[in-house]
Amino acid sequence: MVTTTGRGGKHSDTELSLNAGIMNSSHVQANWIPKDTINTSPTGIVNFTMRFTASLWLVCVASFGQAPEERRTLVAPLPDEEIARPCEYRMILPETKDPIRAMWTIFDRGQDWLKWYQDRQVRAFAREHQLALVLAMHCRSREREDMIVDPKKGAGRALFTVFDQFAASEGQPELKTAPLIAMGWSGAGSLAGYRPEVYLAGIA
Repeated sequence: MVTTTGRGGKHSDTELSLNAGIMNSSHVQANWIPKDTINTSPTGIVNFTMRFTASLWLVCVASFGQAPEERRTLVAPLPDEEIARPCEYRMILPETKDPIRAMWTIFDRGQDWLKWYQDRQVRAFAREHQLALVLAMHCRSREREDMIVDPKKGAGRALFTVFDQFAASEGQPELKTAPLIAMGWSGAGSLAGYRPEVYLAGIA
């Protein structure tokens, strides 16, 4: 099952944070409050506060409405794999009618890597270049309390299986065969030898 969050759905704290840029005075102007007509009485101050709050709320709603939808899904492990429980994956697709050019996959290894996936500039770059932005959460190992970095033990199959699942759920078959851009530590680099025919680039 693939779930989405975004417009009208759930948002992460980062996705719901206000971009400081929209608060620049060149964008938010209180033209509806002439300086010489501000009422400094208690009632006037209350009215001013309510009107300012309403204006700020509209700015926030406009900002939130621009958040792209996030798709989420799980891939269950096979009996002979080292994976302890289903692996979680998230994906942001650019709003374009053109085919996706590559799957930019960030491997979760703590808050630093999660911030890359949530960063507005990273998402803007992916959108501009027609890249699907994927977050591969931990595929937890049965043998130790850590992620699996060897793709031959299940993590590789799970990753390419999720591309198939997303392709089916989104009706975009190119997601199955789009080149892979892997970003992360050893778990990302090890995929170069697992599927070299689709491994476009690595970022570490």
